[in-house]
Amino acid sequence: MHTYPVHDDVFAYFKLKKNQVPFYILEQTITESTDLHHHDFVEFSFVLQGKALENIDGKTYEMTPGTARILPPNQIHAIEVDPQNPLHLYCCMFDFYLLLESPFDDQLAKSILQAGDTLPYYTKLDGSSYEEMHRLCKKIKRECTASYVGRNSAIRAALLEILLVYVRSFANQDLTEQSLHTETSNHIEWNIIHFVNKHFFQPLTIKDLSERFGVSSSYISKLFKRQLNTYFVDYLHALRIRRAKSLLLSTDMHIYEISVESGFDSFRTFSRLFKQATLLTPRDFRNARCIP
Repeated sequence: MHTYPVHDDVFAYFKLKKNQVPFYILEQTITESTDLHHHDFVEFSFVLQGKALENIDGKTYEMTPGTARILPPNQIHAIEVDPQNPLHLYCCMFDFYLLLESPFDDQLAKSILQAGDTLPYYTKLDGSSYEEMHRLCKKIKRECTASYVGRNSAIRAALLEILLVYVRSFANQDLTEQSLHTETSNHIEWNIIHFVNKHFFQPLTIKDLSERFGVSSSYISKLFKRQLNTYFVDYLHALRIRRAKSLLLSTDMHIYEISVESGFDSFRTFSRLFKQATLLTPRDFRNARCIP
């Protein structure tokens, strides 16, 4: 019997309604390990007590008090919990669209969407940053469970504060405002980028995006170069290769199945691009049990 990652339908699980802000938060204690899974939402967690190990892309990360982490949509992961030291944490799930309501949130949106690449998945908060994050998590949970006037606006405002605390915790890294692209973009550009991040493992071409969003193919090519400093095809392949690496290291799926699950319609193309990106064949990569 092979191990396959499960897709979690967050809307169905939390019974979110169409007119409800696409956000949910739980303060929970996890006593049992979770299987490999992924979901369409961005996931943020902040650990208060306990200890666990999380597998992301085949690499293990330690979750301890003060740990905050971001996972972009469709990131495959699993958590191994010690029942003697259960994990007590806040877990937030939200649609990336919440970060697209203002063109001035481009920098924050870009950082969150590229977690695991230009921004680490994990950070460790202590002292005042820990207290601030704890306060914001309690605030957003209170807003989420109440029916105050402006509830949706308050949730989004608190979420932005939470994400800023997370991003700014990497103060010693080259993530300053000067190092990021500062030109604001219109809403449709991030809609397109977000759509690609949600559907990259499905058949997808520039022509498909052009027809779906009513813009020219050249416009799409230019926006990926302008916003992410890469070309559409290269970005699409990078997302698919990252998914393939995660599946190779965290499941026992057949390599051909992984190529299909990652969005490649040609096994030959998958093998060529994988070796080009990692300098290893998929089989050798799995046997090496490492992340370049």
